[in-house]
Amino acid sequence: MQEIKQLFKKKKLAPDTLLLGIFLFVVALLPVHAIFSTWAISNFGHADIFKSWKEILIYGVAFPLILWITFKKPQLILSIVKKKINIVVLLFIAINLIMFRTSHYGLRSEAAGFIFNTRFLAFFLFAQVMAGLCNKELVEKAVFWLICVGGIIVTVFGFLQVAVLPKDLLAHIGYSKYTILPYYTVSNNTYFVRIISTLRGPNELGAYMVFWFPILLILTLKYWNKEVNYRYAAVIVWIASIVTLYGSGSRSAFVACAASLAITTFLVVNKNIKKDMIITALVLGVVGSLALIAGRHTRFEQVTVFHQDPTVKTATTSNLQHVQSIKDAIAIIKKHPLGLGVGTTNVPSTYGPKGLTVENYFLDTMVETGIIGGLLFVTICVMLVYELWKDQDDNVAKALLAGLIGVSIVAMLLPAWEDETLSMLLWGLAGILISKRTISKITKNATV
Repeated sequence: MQEIKQLFKKKKLAPDTLLLGIFLFVVALLPVHAIFSTWAISNFGHADIFKSWKEILIYGVAFPLILWITFKKPQLILSIVKKKINIVVLLFIAINLIMFRTSHYGLRSEAAGFIFNTRFLAFFLFAQVMAGLCNKELVEKAVFWLICVGGIIVTVFGFLQVAVLPKDLLAHIGYSKYTILPYYTVSNNTYFVRIISTLRGPNELGAYMVFWFPILLILTLKYWNKEVNYRYAAVIVWIASIVTLYGSGSRSAFVACAASLAITTFLVVNKNIKKDMIITALVLGVVGSLALIAGRHTRFEQVTVFHQDPTVKTATTSNLQHVQSIKDAIAIIKKHPLGLGVGTTNVPSTYGPKGLTVENYFLDTMVETGIIGGLLFVTICVMLVYELWKDQDDNVAKALLAGLIGVSIVAMLLPAWEDETLSMLLWGLAGILISKRTISKITKNATV
């Protein structure tokens, strides 16, 4: 990691150095932190502390240091705050603060709700501060390479879970129904196991792969023609990634990965190839649709596509749960257009009097923060898409744009942005990228 060495070279212990260390430490540990935190919780207890190590560092340590830097370098902070997307982000965080303690679900539930809703946006702002304090190109390269290393670890471990390791391996280090399940199944059939790799669940793993595939694609394009060894390594990582994605069993991720890869390829290839790509995509779509229709009664397709084992009778299915969740969320929004308050849905709500599952992140946001809060979050996503779209000279921006669109597809069926590994890595890297047009003395972007 030559870039990291250069960032810390000849730097004295100062607030900006400490901030950089915190930022890079969080980025490096996010892909594997679930393993360490679960082990620590199972051995030492104090679940809230070990689960919240990231938030403690960001809100408890980094934020006070940023306030101190605000007095020392007000122009830097003002240049970030004045950016339109950041104004909307701050408004959304403000609404979450206003909705804090309005649900009467209890302080623990409401605090968790506020953290889940804002931590990746806070990290987005944190990243822009780091890009302003340090060499922006070096910070981007350092974060990019840390994400690549983390992605390889996630995919290789996921591949081993599918191919070699016993399904209950993680149970030996504290995974259980009281922390994180070591594996999941389809229709409670242990022959159809859904892996989690180093993340918190199979759906979280699938959504992470939607973010990872575009990154892996541009990494492959960069090094494919350099040495034969790089090609061998790329093929191995691609195989591991595809197997890991399949092992997650996340149907929304299957579709979103295809979409994010198609978008990335379309953005980075030569213009003359794009027409052929469109024709190829249409042919593959037709062939794939015919294959699904032909095999719709097979057990493999029933389990893989519909998550329903025909040999196992269940009272309900995940498909019905998805539909019912959306219907319930829409009914709540109509009844409470101003929102129920933070902490009233999904994981945070389990700390309160009753749990409420909303399997669409955008509706989830509206249930908690009202229609205004939901529209603000959608606006933030659209503005980020536009910001990344403007950066046509950077392949990393193109990959991130494809990943953002892909994860948004997943978020329509699952609360994808609640997973801190995915959300903080994607929005953190995005914060660095868009800051190149935010802060003065912008240098021309070099493609990673």
